[in-house]
Amino acid sequence: MNAISTNSLSSSLAPQLNADVPDTCKECGSDDLVEDHAQGDVICRNCGLVAAERIVDLGSEWRNFENDDSGTDPSRVGGPNNPLLESGPSTVIGGGAVSDSRSLNARLNRAQNRHNTSKSDRVLLDAFSLISQYAERSYLSQRVVDRAQELFKLYFDHLTLNPQGGRTRYLKEHETVSVVAASLHWASQIEGVPRTFKEMSSLTQVPKKTLSDTYLKMKQSLKLNQLNKSTEDFIGRFCFYLRLPHFFISKALQIVQVCRDVDGVYGRSYVTIAAAAIYTACEKFGDEELKKMVRLQLPKVSGVEIVTIVNTFKIMKPHSDKILESRQSNVH
Repeated sequence: MNAISTNSLSSSLAPQLNADVPDTCKECGSDDLVEDHAQGDVICRNCGLVAAERIVDLGSEWRNFENDDSGTDPSRVGGPNNPLLESGPSTVIGGGAVSDSRSLNARLNRAQNRHNTSKSDRVLLDAFSLISQYAERSYLSQRVVDRAQELFKLYFDHLTLNPQGGRTRYLKEHETVSVVAASLHWASQIEGVPRTFKEMSSLTQVPKKTLSDTYLKMKQSLKLNQLNKSTEDFIGRFCFYLRLPHFFISKALQIVQVCRDVDGVYGRSYVTIAAAAIYTACEKFGDEELKKMVRLQLPKVSGVEIVTIVNTFKIMKPHSDKILESRQSNVH
């Protein structure tokens, strides 16, 4: 009797993954294939050929229903591994079905986490949680959160790791918050949704000077390149905060195009020019109630003093009037 090799046996009996499912029927060439989930087969509806068999269902092993308040999680696996953490995968203790069991399991889970989670990972998890909270309050996307967490980990390692790989120290609470704020500031800039120092300082309660210093230290230590920002990056967001219609956004953008290189405007910060352009558009096209709201809220939203905004507006106004009136006449 011929011996059967282990490799051929395992390959013949091994179930196929979804990646092995054909796109077309090899018998008739039809692409009208359906999957029989009960049998694990893929069948051609045109000729009836079983195009693939023993397909592995890569979906979940349970179904979720509306109003299912049983309180138990049917998942038998833990969450995905976080590559930024130093601890490997560990046992996860789930909640129980009754209140006494849940209380016991919660205590066991806390003890398990204390035992399995290193001090470095506890610092990182706390920082990552802060980043997520601040990002949610500032309407920043998950991409910005992921980038900020990566930057925090890199700078945390730079500050605390010795050449042998051990930790020389851990960040104090105020250091952690300042690095979190600077990481978010860098991440939002890298991902194309920049925030001002004033916005980030207000969000995280980190003094503006401390935030700026940490930002520059991260730039030097991690060799980060400061990306070019533009006035347009801020106009849309400021108008969103002010709940202004899109009409005022378009007018403010037109004003910026005309006035950004004017003497007295050129050289001012992007934020100041953006705020002044919005102010100019509202002064020209807004009603009295809207003008009053903008005068009150725009300094809070932009972080620019109303005196600075008004002074820049006075320089912009003659130039913006000409272009806006000419475009208005062209429309009529």
